[in-house]
Amino acid sequence: MKRGLILVCLFLLLYFVKGFLYDVILNISGHVFSNPVVQLAIPRKFVTTDNMEHGSENNKIQISRIKELEKEIERLQDILGFKKKFRKSCVARIIGRDQEEILNQLIIDAGIQEGVSRNSAVLTPIGLIGVVERVNKGFSSVLPYSDPRFNVSVRIVSTREIGLLVGGIEKGNLKLLYLSLDTDAKIGDVISTSGEGILPKGLLIGKIVDIFMHPSQLYKIANICPFVDLRKTEEVLVLIEE
Repeated sequence: MKRGLILVCLFLLLYFVKGFLYDVILNISGHVFSNPVVQLAIPRKFVTTDNMEHGSENNKIQISRIKELEKEIERLQDILGFKKKFRKSCVARIIGRDQEEILNQLIIDAGIQEGVSRNSAVLTPIGLIGVVERVNKGFSSVLPYSDPRFNVSVRIVSTREIGLLVGGIEKGNLKLLYLSLDTDAKIGDVISTSGEGILPKGLLIGKIVDIFMHPSQLYKIANICPFVDLRKTEEVLVLIEE
C-alpha cells in the first residue's frame, strides 16, 4: 500500500517537474534563437518559409529607405550648389500644401528668423516656383505660379520682349500677356523674370508652348509651361533681400 502511494507521488512529481522544465526550455530557446549570432549558426534547412518571407520584407523596407535617403541627399546637394550663385539665401522645406478649388499655397519651414520677407523669390535649381506671401516667425506661405493671383513681369530671353505672366491652376496653363502683334517670339523660347518688379532679374520660369491672338486683336498671348513641377518639389531656395 505504502509502495503504491510512493509511486503515485513520484509520478505526480515527475509530471509537474516535466511541465516546468518544458516551459523553461521554451522560454530559453525563444531568447537564444532570436539572437542574430545564433540565427547565423542555424543550418538553412531549419529556416522556415515564414522567417524567409519576413526577412525578405525587411530587406525591401531597408532598401526603400536607403533609396529615399540617397534621393534626398542628391536633391540637397543640388540646391546647396545652386545656393552659391546668390549672395544671400536660405534653404527651406515644403511642409504643407493648402490647396482649394482655385487658390492654393505652399507652406515652407523658413520665416522671419531666417530673414525671409514678403515678396521674396522662391525657386529651385530648375526655376521659379513663386513668391512669399505671408511671413511668420518660423514658417512662411508661398504664392505659387499655379495660383491665379500670381503675376510677375517677365522677359523672353531670345527676343528681349517684356510681358506680364499670370498664374493658372494646371501646369502649362500660365499665360504671358501683352505680346506685340509683330512679336518674334516662337514656341520653345525661354522666359525669365525681367527685373522690372518685385523679383530679381534673370530667374528662369518656363518656355513658350503656344502663341495665339487675343480676342480683342490688340495683342498676342503665349501659353507657358513652367520648368518646375510643383507636385514633385520638396526643397526650395528663398532669396533674402540685402
